[in-house]
Amino acid sequence: MSRPSTHTLLVEVGGDVDLATAPRLAEAIEHRFRGAVTLLVLDLSEVTFLGTAGLTVLVETQQTAARRDVALRVTGTGAHPVERALRAAGMLHSLPAVDEPAEDVVLRHVAEQDVPRPPW
Repeated sequence: MSRPSTHTLLVEVGGDVDLATAPRLAEAIEHRFRGAVTLLVLDLSEVTFLGTAGLTVLVETQQTAARRDVALRVTGTGAHPVERALRAAGMLHSLPAVDEPAEDVVLRHVAEQDVPRPPW
């Protein structure tokens, strides 16, 4: 996990996300998902297995982001284990997935935060 900017949280997930590891992932996200975060990027490109517990973490993270008015972007959903799990769960199109590297999503958001807004 990293905070590329004050308002951006990047979570890079790798390995198996299953019954044993999903609670730690959920706790880590919740612990850092405080303050002035306006964008949460979940990068799943290095996930080798996504079980039902991991899918639950994704749904709960999506709900928490919506309640807190935080934009959520999920990258790496095209990785075979992730896509297979999302498809089997009927969630392939329910997540705010983007088809670009997490770093690009973060850089664009940071750049947008630095652009002065017109007064109108």
